[in-house]
Amino acid sequence: LYAQGEEEEVVEYEAFQFGSEFISLLEDVDIPPLKSRVQAARDYLHQRGVDDFLIRKYDIRYCYDGQFSGRIVIPTYHKGEVVTFVARDLSGFSSRKYLNPTKNKQGDFLFNYDSVKGDQVVVAEGVFDAIAIGDDAVASFGKSLTHRQVDLLSRFREVIFYWDDDAYEQVERYAGRLSGVVKTVLHP
Repeated sequence: LYAQGEEEEVVEYEAFQFGSEFISLLEDVDIPPLKSRVQAARDYLHQRGVDDFLIRKYDIRYCYDGQFSGRIVIPTYHKGEVVTFVARDLSGFSSRKYLNPTKNKQGDFLFNYDSVKGDQVVVAEGVFDAIAIGDDAVASFGKSLTHRQVDLLSRFREVIFYWDDDAYEQVERYAGRLSGVVKTVLHP
């Protein structure tokens, strides 16, 4: 992903280790109340077009205890290590639909960055959009980019923004900072 002679900016981070309360959504669960919650999480993902193959591919989990309890957990990897994640509430009772750990700065990373193999990348706002787009998509965790994220994207020859239609000004601002061809596909 890097041009000859270029090196990645050094960012200090700590790998995240999932505890036993973060279970795979494809794991057989014998505890009846937990089994029904895991099934509800799988059903939710299936409704969003995320099938079992994608659940396995992205290592999507369910958290049943602690700060992220009752949430689908989608990890972000950097150099093969989990560095952050998005935890999506399923209950509807939380004041915050999405939570993420505070150990590392989420803005230092792009979801699915490790998996993009070509010289073209599609930038979505959220992880579900990136998953739906496919292997060449990353998520920026919103409609803004940090300097670090711009640096990561600058390594691609073509960057396609697929952000919400209210993000045109933000895309214009970042386009001038990226070295490759920048295209914009805004969706409602």
